[in-house]
Amino acid sequence: MLNVRDLTVSYGSFQAAREINFEVREGELVVLLGANGAGKTTVFRALSGLTRAGAGSRIEFAGRDLSSATPRAIVDAGMSHCPEGRKLFPALSVLTNLRLGAYRCPDRADIDRRLERVMALFPTLSTRTGDPAGALSGGQQQMVAIGRALMAEPRILLLDEPSVSLAPKVVRQVLETVAAINRAGTMVLLAEQNAYAALEIAQRGYVLENGRIVLDGAAADLMQHDEVRRAYMGA
Repeated sequence: MLNVRDLTVSYGSFQAAREINFEVREGELVVLLGANGAGKTTVFRALSGLTRAGAGSRIEFAGRDLSSATPRAIVDAGMSHCPEGRKLFPALSVLTNLRLGAYRCPDRADIDRRLERVMALFPTLSTRTGDPAGALSGGQQQMVAIGRALMAEPRILLLDEPSVSLAPKVVRQVLETVAAINRAGTMVLLAEQNAYAALEIAQRGYVLENGRIVLDGAAADLMQHDEVRRAYMGA
């Protein structure tokens, strides 16, 4: 479904992503592993149209070439990006933040249906809808950020570093919900440093270092790979 070929992204003379190739198949949850600065966020920004991919890059989703598409067209194609750092509007209510994720939907009844789905995934938010998003805990803010992305009803969710700055118990809760989202039929591309937690819920993974894919395989195989264990699991 998502097929990325020869993706290159540069910031001036610095090449942040170099001829990256990967895919996410129908129904999959795929993890993109890498340390800070490896290029994960750059890849996600290129996929969602926030950063222009270099010449020769190819981004195909559901048979459509999105290599030079606008962010709006990419959302309309079924791809939704939940960014690192959540990027909420802290002074606006939880409900307003969530509704902003459905800005392309003209049907109020459909928006309400989408809200019901988000509240079913994150019941904690149902009692905080009128509170400013900035007043929530880090874990609750991450729930709002994921919920906002889901309000677009994507076919694939791009989820960038959802575990950053969260307590281990909250990380487990968030990633269990991500796995549930995937089981319900949404493809997920997950960028993570927390290799063990991410590989536990993924089917496959890719390891990104210095802007290049250096390793890929089934999640179970990567979890046992010596280099992955040394670099990301402290083994």
